[in-house]
Amino acid sequence: MVSTPAESNASKAHWLPDLCRAEALFWVTLLSVVLAVILELLIRGANFSLVSFGQRALLILWMVLIGCLLACFIRRLSANWPLWLVVLAVMLGIQIAGFLGAWGQMLVTGESLIEALVPSQLLSALIGSVSLRFFYLQYQQKLRSERLKQAEFELLQARIQPHFLFNTLNSIASLIATKPDRAEGAVLDLADLMRSSLNAGQKLIPLGEEIDLCEKYLQIELLRMGARLQWEFAVSEESLRVHIPSLSLQPIVENAVLHGVSQIPQGGMIKLSASVAEREGESKMLCIRVENPLPAEPVHLGNSLAQKNVAARLQASFSEPLSLSLKSESGRYIVEISVVLDD
Repeated sequence: MVSTPAESNASKAHWLPDLCRAEALFWVTLLSVVLAVILELLIRGANFSLVSFGQRALLILWMVLIGCLLACFIRRLSANWPLWLVVLAVMLGIQIAGFLGAWGQMLVTGESLIEALVPSQLLSALIGSVSLRFFYLQYQQKLRSERLKQAEFELLQARIQPHFLFNTLNSIASLIATKPDRAEGAVLDLADLMRSSLNAGQKLIPLGEEIDLCEKYLQIELLRMGARLQWEFAVSEESLRVHIPSLSLQPIVENAVLHGVSQIPQGGMIKLSASVAEREGESKMLCIRVENPLPAEPVHLGNSLAQKNVAARLQASFSEPLSLSLKSESGRYIVEISVVLDD
């Protein structure tokens, strides 16, 4: 089974979020203040007091931040624990936080420990149970989303591979009667191609290996088309190391041959370029461009299914939105794909 990076990350992730991150602490603090406002309005109504609100907010923050610290500690220890044990440990930690919150309230307000303990324990139990339920449901939703993305990823790969195989076999078949030696060599090249693509289907491959697959395909087509088919690749060293799904570029190159060069009597040149560009901040973007000449007479270019399938497979492997551009310009058909690379 093919495994996308997102799927692998999701399967290894703990269902408890990391509440010690700065972003998480910011939202926890904000929600604690909102909760303090709501409780103050419910208890005092029109007699809202800033002093009472401040005390309540400090006590809730004291309790919640201690709970976050204990949850972080449990998260680091419980990678292989069963679900019930994680829940039990977290709820115990939350009750400890509630007890410390009651102790803080006793110091601030002068109430007895019993008077402060009951509402504090009830509040901490309510916050803890709702939070744990939310975190677990959020984790399950993320897993479902990743499994759906995985299924779409495999479906798109299955739709591309037969299309590639049938067209390549047709190219080889045209050589058998006239050039059997070359046909034999082409069969061996095809075997190498299929072996590489099937093995690479188990994981992502470097762009450099995908470029090699494109070269093998063009070498096979070269036997059928001769000097009419030319190509030029300009790929940066950094982009060669970027990992992408197998057969991500070959279908686009195949379209460039079938709907471009092969339709022109004198043939033409396919150009492929790939580079990694800096974006604002620290992120980088992989930019891929494939262009081919268009015949003088209009031909049916299909519905761009190959390009859209490739874009969908790439999108399934990266978290950021992908950009796909299809255009005709100065007698050439241009496909441009840009995707922000994950850190």
